[in-house]
Order: sequence, then C-alpha cells, then structure tokens
Amino acid sequence: MATPESLLTALYPFVPLLSSQRRFNPDVSKKVRRYLNALALISVARPAGDVIAVTLATRKEETALYIATNGGVSQSVVDHLRAVWRCLRQISRGPAGSSSDSKGFSQELRMEIVHRIYHFTWKKFQRRFNKRAPVFLESVRRLIGEMSDQDPALLKNIESSFLKIGALTRLGTPEDSDIDSLVEQLDAIQSTISNLYGTIQYDVRRYLKKVLALRNHINDLLSVGWDKKFQSMLSAPLRIVPIPAMSRQFMVNLDDPAFVLHCFGSQEEVHKARPRWIRDVLNKVRLELTKKKHISTLGDDTYSCAEVYTHCECALVVYLQDHSEVNPIRFIGVSKLCCQVCFTFIRVYKLKGRIRYQYAGTHGKIYLPYVFPELPDGNTPNLDAEVRNEILKILTEDFQEGWTQKHKGRQVSDSTAASFMTSDDEESKRAVDESESTSSLRMTF
Repeated sequence: MATPESLLTALYPFVPLLSSQRRFNPDVSKKVRRYLNALALISVARPAGDVIAVTLATRKEETALYIATNGGVSQSVVDHLRAVWRCLRQISRGPAGSSSDSKGFSQELRMEIVHRIYHFTWKKFQRRFNKRAPVFLESVRRLIGEMSDQDPALLKNIESSFLKIGALTRLGTPEDSDIDSLVEQLDAIQSTISNLYGTIQYDVRRYLKKVLALRNHINDLLSVGWDKKFQSMLSAPLRIVPIPAMSRQFMVNLDDPAFVLHCFGSQEEVHKARPRWIRDVLNKVRLELTKKKHISTLGDDTYSCAEVYTHCECALVVYLQDHSEVNPIRFIGVSKLCCQVCFTFIRVYKLKGRIRYQYAGTHGKIYLPYVFPELPDGNTPNLDAEVRNEILKILTEDFQEGWTQKHKGRQVSDSTAASFMTSDDEESKRAVDESESTSSLRMTF
C-alpha cells in the first residue's frame, strides 16, 4: 500500500528536484522575520542534531514565545532565551535617570548578550567553523597570487582573521575576553567581505556566511532591542511555551507490489523500471536506513521504527492550530531551513486547515526516517486523512518527476546561515549580480 512515508522514502535518492519550489513569500515584516530566525538560531547548543522553531504571540498583558525542537525542549534552552530576552528588554527601556550614560549602558548589555550567546552555542560554532576552514584557507592561499590590485591584501586579511579564530576555536571553554577577540575578528571579516563581495563566488560566500551567521543574527536581535517600535513587546512579561514533542511509528515496505505499481502506474512500466528501481531506490535507501539507530529491517526492503519524532516546524504548526485561542505572528523562525517534506506538509496543511504560517524556505532535502504529525480534526472533520491524501498525491508527482529528470537539482545548503539574508548582508549583496559571471575567486568544497 502506498503511504506518504513510503513515497517520501522512495523519493529520497532524487531530491532536490529541479522544479521544487524553494520559498513561500512571507508577508510579515522583514525585521520580525529576522528576529524570529535569530531567536531560533541562537538557541542551538549541540554541534549536530538540534533544530529549533519559534514564533511569538503578543498581547498587552504578555508576550508568549512558542518553541519547538525535534524532541523535547530542554530547560537550558528556556533559561537561555529568558536571559537573552531580559537583556533586550533592558536595552529597550534604556538606563534609569540621565540619558548621558545610554551609550555605555547599551554597550554593556550588548556584550552581555554576545557573551551569553557565544558561550551557549560554542560547540556549534566550533563545528561550523572547523568543518571547512582548512580547505578554505588552502584555497585562499593558492589564489592570493593570482589576484591583482587590492584583492590579495584583502584576502590576506581574511586569512589572518581565520587563523586567529581557528586558534580560539581550539579552546574548550572560552573566557569572555576570548569571545571579545572572536567578535573583533568576525567584524574584520565582515568589513573585508563588504569590499570583496562582488568578486567572491557563491561557494566562498556561502562558507563565510555560515561563519558570520551567529554574529549577524545577534546584531538582528540587538536592532530589535534598540527599535522603539518593539518596546511594548519587550516590556510585557515573557511566557515561554515549550511545545510537547510529537512522534509516530515509522513503517515502510518499498518492495510491496501494490506500492511499486502505484509509483509506475502499470505492470509494464514496473517491469521496465525494475533494474533501475533496485539500483537507484532500494539499494540507496537501504544504505541510508541501515546506518540509523533504532531502525529494524524486516526483510530486505521493509523498515520500521517504534518512535520517530516529528520535525519541529510541523509540530509547532499543529500545536498552534490545535490551540485556536493563540493568535501568533504568522511566521515561523527556524534554526535550519525546512526539509522538502516539511515544506510539502505545511503547504498542504495551509490549504486544508486554512492556516497562514510562513517561513524562510526549504533546502530541498529529505531526512530518513520521516513521519508526518497526526492532525487533530478540530473544526475540520477527517482533516488528517485529507492532508495525508493530498500529500500522497503531491509526493507521487514528485517521485515521477524525480524518476524522469536527467539531472538532480543543485545541492543547496540546509543551514539558515547560508540562506537567510541578515541586515549586514544586504549592503554587500548589491554588487553580486553584476559581477557574478566574472568572479575571479573559485572554490569547490
């Protein structure tokens, strides 16, 4: 039998698709979108595996922050967000008494936020920086001699800053002074990139944006603290609402005759596709799923897992829909772009459940095993069945497209750092389109 879970599993080897839609078109203000994305990203502490989704509901009597993770929300994340919010509230209010000390007061709170966030996310930052740093530096050194005018000097500045940051990332637990040094070097890199942006090609910009992501998202948070338009939101008492984890059993049988017939439409097509089906689908899915913990193999191509967590952005949407008394901002901030299947789910749920949530976009990948959330009917009887049927239809079309297309879509980053535009990126980006085709700095990771 064909199910959404079996279709997405069969689709796994073919994503991202060339024609996959990448983004919704958010109608929430740019500053609010940046703020929510920043709140999500600064809450990721573990080097790998953590994904966080957030949104806000604002009222005169309180501001409620709803937060979901791929599992349960830890108390350390709640405490961290509460502390950051408290600093932003103080910045928004300004110092008591004379305004002559406002600059020093604001700078002191700024550094408190910076220190707190880098301490909390240190292991994540270490991993992000060190993952590609050696290859990046090797490429920069090789290309410095090939560039003319001022570019070699600017690249040498980047190289120098990277070496200093590399030394800092070897620290197990940095002191506040180490964080100060780190921020100084990141500021220097951001300034240098502004002068080089038009000559640096996509791969290099992408890596640099990942390294600079936390710094730039912190600045987005601070800009909200300094903006008087957000004073009422920050001054209201904060209530943090952790979203309960959602999970379902995962069970797929990729060699079920009825399922394979659903994929190809006729026995003749099934027979013609059989060799490639084994090579490109069964073998690749088997290789991926047998690496996963807690996955049981029942026969060659039947897989099960007693409990798989629903992805956090889907859990957040379902929770808010099930609590109609909540009237949140219609944007979901995420620490990592949504996968292709979450994108499909929210798109369908948006139509069937009449929700209007937006988010930054999708990186087009699929992660196995994946389960869809179980939907409460609420005011829409049979909502779960309607959504699953529509998803099945879309994923069937996606599979048929993936099966017939000659080339896979380009690999895109699954990181918010490489995909979200922060306030510090905008000035630098303006020169890119005109010079992209003549970039003199090329690197392949």
